[in-house]
Amino acid sequence: MNPIWKDYYVMLEDTLEDVPATGLLYRIEVDGNLVFTGRAFPAPDDSELYVRINDVLATYLTATMPLDGTDRDYIAVRVFAYKNTEWVRCHTDAYLYFRRDWSYDPTFDDDYAPIRRILRRVSPLQYLPVWADDGEFSMTAHFSTAEGDYNLDFNGDYFVSGEHEEEYEESGSGQWTFVPLSEYLGADYFVANGETYTPDCCCAFILYYLNAYGGWDFLPVEGKTNETDALTRYTNDVVYNNQAAINRGRFNYVNELAHKYTFYTGWLTEQQSANMHHLLNSPLVYVHDIKAGVVRPLVLTNSTTEHKNGRLNQYTIEAQLAQDRLRR
Repeated sequence: MNPIWKDYYVMLEDTLEDVPATGLLYRIEVDGNLVFTGRAFPAPDDSELYVRINDVLATYLTATMPLDGTDRDYIAVRVFAYKNTEWVRCHTDAYLYFRRDWSYDPTFDDDYAPIRRILRRVSPLQYLPVWADDGEFSMTAHFSTAEGDYNLDFNGDYFVSGEHEEEYEESGSGQWTFVPLSEYLGADYFVANGETYTPDCCCAFILYYLNAYGGWDFLPVEGKTNETDALTRYTNDVVYNNQAAINRGRFNYVNELAHKYTFYTGWLTEQQSANMHHLLNSPLVYVHDIKAGVVRPLVLTNSTTEHKNGRLNQYTIEAQLAQDRLRR
């Protein structure tokens, strides 16, 4: 699996004498669909003809919020060159695979889940993003409370003592799903993708976002949240009779409302702060209003991301609702 941020070259022809003076025609397919056709020319000092394809492919590595549809975090690519009146594949593997990894991290091993959690505390009413490279999703909820029907049979022997587990299992065509933790109220902790999460966060808002490795992460907003509406008022003036005090000479016929949020994180350790850039630099962010029970799209408006050091840090996150609102 190739990261999309890293330059990737495909050799179209290893003998420049075989390249026509008008250039070599080539094409790129993504998931079986033709997306690009071009003509390549060798550079003056090259002994072989190469093309760089990752910039072309970046457009096709899209993300879908898992609550809104199937999210696939990679694409399958084929490159062909037109030689001797036919299209010839230019790579030995049947497909080249690219993941939406914009981390610029040369050490990342894509055998592991593209997860970089800031906190492992969760709200019992949020969604938990779960990854599976094969579309077989699983999560385990652990309970320590006993089970039984003592009120019906008045016999303590019918209680199930000790811990028990409930398994979440789902099959899908993508690599991500959002598990509703509200279906497991009373659980002591959850285990997914090798990580343990404790439902001890009482937050009004949860931020879901696409991290730099192309995976879905979340952050409970443990500090306060301020909400404001920035107004743009549109008015027009009319002729009026000022003999009556109630007559109006100016009408406010519509207002545009830009709904804005200011989120304040809780105190984060230096290790937790090291992952904050995954959220602050993310192009795809959503807010889960726990009280309203709704997830809304956001655009972050911070213009800088500070990489903080030190034992404890706190962040201010500014955002705007990614939807138009009007008042008429």
